[in-house]
Amino acid sequence: AISRFANSLVNKGVNVGILVFKRTDNEYFLSDSVKVFRFPEDYCENEGNVVDRVLRRRRIIRNTINEFNPDCIIPFLESVTNETFFAAPRNIPVIATLRDVPEKKSKLKKMLRQHVLNSCDAIMLQNEAQKAFLTNKQITKSFVVPNMVSEEFLIAEPKSITSISRIVTVGRLTEQKNMEMAIKSIYNLHNVLGDIKLYIYGEGVERKRL
Repeated sequence: AISRFANSLVNKGVNVGILVFKRTDNEYFLSDSVKVFRFPEDYCENEGNVVDRVLRRRRIIRNTINEFNPDCIIPFLESVTNETFFAAPRNIPVIATLRDVPEKKSKLKKMLRQHVLNSCDAIMLQNEAQKAFLTNKQITKSFVVPNMVSEEFLIAEPKSITSISRIVTVGRLTEQKNMEMAIKSIYNLHNVLGDIKLYIYGEGVERKRL
């Protein structure tokens, strides 16, 4: 979602920069016009105490913002939004993003989320249904940007399917992806269609439970 969003913005002539933890060989396609910043090589999430890591992350984020000097900041994922909100200079607008189901949070995380959503300049949602989790004041500064679909899927020739025997899903095995719903849906389809199987490919904290 982030790469497609960045690519669509640069295609419209917007100067876009992205800060990532690290680069990998199998990244999603990014336009050469997107400037990519990365965390220092020696940064490690598993070293040092929590406070030191938080303070260092915020210094890295703040330094990157000062170097790129953006007109606005759009951090993706709740934890990144929180970190960025506290690290960003107050003179640069921060657009918070809501990417999951916010009700499934601890009390402390809910309080932190509310503070950030109340204080940020705008809120970007994935769908209209997420407005149900916002206050009236938060709704007034929210807007919806659905997950983008690659053009190759939009121009593909439609195919008629007369029977289905296998369905494959690929993704992170986390609560946010709601693979449990896919399993229950296949169970219900099995009662209607008969021999149908679901193949799940991915890794994550939910793997053992699923």
